[in-house]
Amino acid sequence: MKYFSEMDIEHTLQEYEFTLKAEQKIMRFVTDTFVVEMPPQETFDFIYQNLTPVYFKDYLKRYIYRHTGMTQPFSSVSDEEWKRTILESFKQNNAPSSLHQTSERLSSAVSRWITGNQKVSRDTVFLLGFGLRMKPEDVSDFLTKVLYEDDFRLSDPVETIYYYCYYHSLPYSKAQKLTDSIDRLPVPDQPCPDSRFLENEMMLLSYIAGIKDRQYTVPAEIALERFRELYARGQKSIARMYSSRDLVFRRILAVIRANQITPADFEQVLCNGIRPNENGNMPKAKDSLLYQHFQKYRPSRQQITAVLNGEIFPDRYDLITLLFLIYGIDKVNLPSRQRYEAFRSEADELLRQCGMHPLYAANPYEAFIVLCIVSESPLAVYGDVWEVSYNQGKEE
Repeated sequence: MKYFSEMDIEHTLQEYEFTLKAEQKIMRFVTDTFVVEMPPQETFDFIYQNLTPVYFKDYLKRYIYRHTGMTQPFSSVSDEEWKRTILESFKQNNAPSSLHQTSERLSSAVSRWITGNQKVSRDTVFLLGFGLRMKPEDVSDFLTKVLYEDDFRLSDPVETIYYYCYYHSLPYSKAQKLTDSIDRLPVPDQPCPDSRFLENEMMLLSYIAGIKDRQYTVPAEIALERFRELYARGQKSIARMYSSRDLVFRRILAVIRANQITPADFEQVLCNGIRPNENGNMPKAKDSLLYQHFQKYRPSRQQITAVLNGEIFPDRYDLITLLFLIYGIDKVNLPSRQRYEAFRSEADELLRQCGMHPLYAANPYEAFIVLCIVSESPLAVYGDVWEVSYNQGKEE
């Protein structure tokens, strides 16, 4: 399998290598599923017990532990020590308490970063990049693997300047000076090639001057375009399924057109295994035991409609889920390994086009999608595992 490491190294991993441990567990479980179909209850148990959510604070602590030479056991480091280490680093690197005006003290912000389970902003990652003197690849990991957003936007002058400063280990004060000069830069006769803006400040400014007034399609807009394409494909897939025989989704009408398929149909197909509540509605997402594991995500007609109407931009879960639905219908007759490889390849390319990280096994929801795609009936397993998560939640 190309998606996961072939080495069984879990017994050699340090306690803070939670992402690699998750990948190893997923690799073994998926390999077993290729041989023996796992029932929904067993799939749920595996996710719930082994794929606990990893929060920003965990990644931040792991980064600090790796880069500061700490020698004590990872779990024995107190929150006060994490906080002291960050504050000392910010002071040493002369980093600000925020990239924007705020009344919050840095010490309060640091306390939130190391104790809370909330998602942080993109600017917080950039701030930490200066405060902890990160390399661009480290900042990139936080953007794509922790926030699950797109990578550095090198069509954005400010993010390009940040990238340059991280690359050359320059302080925030330098980034600020460079940023303040953007509006005064004349448009060059011959802008710096994209591949050379890191060479020196003159090349950087030439590159910035060449891009500052251009109209670019930002990654979020690309993601919206791809989402709408997937939705159109999904409409065709669901219409074919509704028009076929011997299917639980079969409609009374003999033929269903793609343009008749609505977000409600997407929700029905994805969540078919979930029993409605006494009012005939979907149970609340927060009542599922996988609510926190999946970062409060569950596909719904409301979410799909909001994205289609341009009210919100799709995130990586929205994109992956629509692609999964298409494969769950159109590729269900393929051998599971072949289906998995095709899905992984298309998903990785889809995410790459949107500036995002490829499928990430350490992410519980994405691991869940992989476990479903390798099963004999991907959509059935998807809905059934959700249903188990609600039943288990009632019991607890």
